[in-house]
Amino acid sequence: MRQYRGMVKFEDDCDIQRWVYGDKCTVEGKVYIILDDAEFCHYGNRTTISDTDLYITGFIEVRPDTVGQSTGLKDKNGKEIWEGDIVEYDYEFLDDKQRQAVHWSTDGYWIPLVVVEYGYNAIDSYHKNTFEIIGTIHDKEG
Repeated sequence: MRQYRGMVKFEDDCDIQRWVYGDKCTVEGKVYIILDDAEFCHYGNRTTISDTDLYITGFIEVRPDTVGQSTGLKDKNGKEIWEGDIVEYDYEFLDDKQRQAVHWSTDGYWIPLVVVEYGYNAIDSYHKNTFEIIGTIHDKEG
């Protein structure tokens, strides 16, 4: 199963930022993360079960703008790198550390956006060893 994460959508639009992890599902325009321990359940002790008797535990609505996939890579501290993370890293042709958000390319490579004239640069084995996650593009400031 491909891992996704998303920030829980609270009804009152509160300031709490809580990530959930699992598979992604879209139903009637709403995006959900299905937790790894999700279960189909039913109401009551009936011998026959209809669709209206079923419900799912671990089916969490998330803010669509926060959903991202795991890259399958870890930063230098062993923390999993996700789409939307902001990473700081050394880039061999520039003197200063770089800070960029991780994005998905249609080529299928997870890439940080590098501020050089060449545009995108793939996460390679050299650079990934210097990556450190310093936040996400979804973090609230202040």
